[in-house]
Amino acid sequence: MKVSVAVKKEFLQFFKEDLLPVGQLEIVWPDAQQPFVAKHGDGIAEDWSWELLGTIIVCGPFKNGKFHIIDGQHRVYAVQKLFGPKETVPCHVYATLDKAHAAWVFSQINLRRRKPKLIDIFKTAVTANSEPEVTIARVVRAIDLNVGPGGITGVSALAMVHKLGGDKLLSRTLLAIKDTWGVDEAKRADATIIRIFAGFIHAYKDASLLRLQASIAKQFTVGRFLGTVKSVATFQRISSTQAGIDLLVRTYDTGLRAGKLGNANRKG
Repeated sequence: MKVSVAVKKEFLQFFKEDLLPVGQLEIVWPDAQQPFVAKHGDGIAEDWSWELLGTIIVCGPFKNGKFHIIDGQHRVYAVQKLFGPKETVPCHVYATLDKAHAAWVFSQINLRRRKPKLIDIFKTAVTANSEPEVTIARVVRAIDLNVGPGGITGVSALAMVHKLGGDKLLSRTLLAIKDTWGVDEAKRADATIIRIFAGFIHAYKDASLLRLQASIAKQFTVGRFLGTVKSVATFQRISSTQAGIDLLVRTYDTGLRAGKLGNANRKG
């Protein structure tokens, strides 16, 4: 839909950009905003970067000289906490908005924001040389796998495994999946599979992975394994990860007279 020049000119008459002290910015209409979350504001302050400030959207001024924050209250809080009330920030200033219009602008700004996918955040973090993403990508590449389209997309699972046991656990986990079902399945390893295998390897450090891989491959395809895990998790009302680890243990123990894992041999 094309917007007419007249509409644009009318809009620009009550809209400007300015540098305003954060001490003049506040929430005048709480019901036209989301609730303030101190933890979120403190997090912005702890990892502060002027490059990430962006532009604060406000309307006013009111009779007391203050401006209502339409969007950016947590960033304003972080600036004031770090630099004091006289520090200025770039603002888009609406001059004549009422409460209803301010609430509408807030809702539309946030509804139209496209939340980035975790895989895209991971890829850009690698490009920015951020840790642990760079290390995780290196470990995955070292065993001829990749992260991204056509590869592993369960980046939250990769991060969880790396946090739990570092490079070694992540590498052993992906190799175990690869050696169980083959490289094609490992290339697109499901996040649930990654968490399950990592949980088993971390908990049962003395278990023979060769035995595990042979037993699982003999009894399950990837689809059948995940289907069984889902059924067990639902029936026992436990997480899929725990249900999967328990299934690996039972499969591993099948046919053994001695050396069974069970809870007694579990190691943290």
